[in-house]
Amino acid sequence: MPLLHLFVIAMLLLCQTSLSYSQTSRTEPLTRNDKLYMSEQRERVDDLIRRHFGSQLNGQKNNDIAQMQRLLNENIVGRNDIVLLQAMGIVLGELIKSEHRLSWIIYIDQYGRSRALQIPGQRDVLFPNTMISRRVATGADVEINVIYNKATEELNRIRQQIIVY
Repeated sequence: MPLLHLFVIAMLLLCQTSLSYSQTSRTEPLTRNDKLYMSEQRERVDDLIRRHFGSQLNGQKNNDIAQMQRLLNENIVGRNDIVLLQAMGIVLGELIKSEHRLSWIIYIDQYGRSRALQIPGQRDVLFPNTMISRRVATGADVEINVIYNKATEELNRIRQQIIVY
């Protein structure tokens, strides 16, 4: 009998722990500093494109993706340029945000504070900042258009979920 009690207590503790992990995330609006940082990162990518190609980011999906792809293809931004790769992720996020009517938020969980795109009516969020950098870091061939399309597919999948609270 004591072994059964010990088992039940252990199971209750495990259930409570898993519940507490799932409930430890929260979101906050972007701060003024977050907005400034994101603007500076976008400018950083735009300046690089202007300097190397004589063109610029213009907020149009086809143009901006093509320009960032050139930065990768011509090895102007490399595997170790994490800050620039994540800046490109912010630009990618802006494109996703604009086309799909999302909003930037701060997502805070046990791993820290991250900028994310909030999907209206859903708990799930997208993290575009690292969508490019994570793939480049693995040494994989990176096609930003493919990343954009996969993010859009994931977004559509999330939007179709029914959330039960």
